[in-house]
Amino acid sequence: MHINSTDDSLMEQIYQRMNERETEDLIEIWQKHNREEWTEDAFEAVKAILIERLGKLPEQNPEDNEDKVKRDQENAWEYPSDKKLIKLADASEWLSTAIVGVTIIYLVLVLINNFSREGFRIGSMEGLLYVANVLINVFYAGFAFLILQAITEIIYFLIDLRELVTPSETEA
Repeated sequence: MHINSTDDSLMEQIYQRMNERETEDLIEIWQKHNREEWTEDAFEAVKAILIERLGKLPEQNPEDNEDKVKRDQENAWEYPSDKKLIKLADASEWLSTAIVGVTIIYLVLVLINNFSREGFRIGSMEGLLYVANVLINVFYAGFAFLILQAITEIIYFLIDLRELVTPSETEA
């Protein structure tokens, strides 16, 4: 077996691995001709093995594979633009800041309202329940703040990650 390749030892390894496979598997690989899954050297090895085993190559329709690739590209989900993601992150950060501001105003108003009322004592049952209610509202606001800050950070992280794994237009 001799197949033209720049690296004969690599080609020999590919050939040996493919030769261990069942003929039906090789026929399927050859007919699907999925270039995303297999290299050209793998197809050369499959071709040589199928000719040795069958005496001929099964029919192959590479146009179907190209059509499939085109369909996959057309149906592929497109990432939102960085501008949209940054707007979303900014809105999330702004909203989290607004929540903190509103919570502070709420606390100040509650304190002014309660301490200006006659007969209001924190030690009474009514006072304790009121303080508990205020603390729960502050807890909810803090939780919302943390969630929105986390969303902001995740969005910025994903933008950075995409820049690392997606080739830039200048590299293409």
